[in-house]
Amino acid sequence: MSTFLVGLDINERCVREAQKNTSLELVLGDATRIPFKNDSFGFVLCNDVLEHVRDEAKLIQELLRVLACNGAAYIQCASRYQIIEPHFLLPFLSWIPRTLGNIYVKMAGKGKNYEGYFPKTRKRILALARVHRTVDLTYERTLFKIQSLNIRSKVLRQVVSVARKILSDRYIAAVAQNFSIISILVFKD
Repeated sequence: MSTFLVGLDINERCVREAQKNTSLELVLGDATRIPFKNDSFGFVLCNDVLEHVRDEAKLIQELLRVLACNGAAYIQCASRYQIIEPHFLLPFLSWIPRTLGNIYVKMAGKGKNYEGYFPKTRKRILALARVHRTVDLTYERTLFKIQSLNIRSKVLRQVVSVARKILSDRYIAAVAQNFSIISILVFKD
């Protein structure tokens, strides 16, 4: 298998902008209908895409279809249960009904609405990926974020800083992984 690096995006404007800054081959396409043959890639990275797709089962099916045998896929996405929603940085936004979410986003001055965001549950993503050997890296990613204090939300960063004075990083990560970005590695054996 040759080294072939490709970026895929459904938004034509984003592809055009990205082409100005990279020599990477960029393709306009839908991740639920990836325009490549079966077993095309040894590694697939799906980073912060899944929460923008309504049909997560179709997207994961497509990722695994283009993934070559003995390849790996890294999937990372926003969790439905994140305390601070990562796109708008609003507390509990992804927990509430969409209609209220639209009002919340608008009233907070963060945008027009909460459309186009479909946060997933860790249980659902793991179930879809378990067709192959799967490693849940959510705890490890959460522990790293806690140890490095690399947390976008200022409020959440302050809460973690205080918690670290009385609790171990591992304990905080064990609890916080249930409210953190989902990180999964899938091996297609």
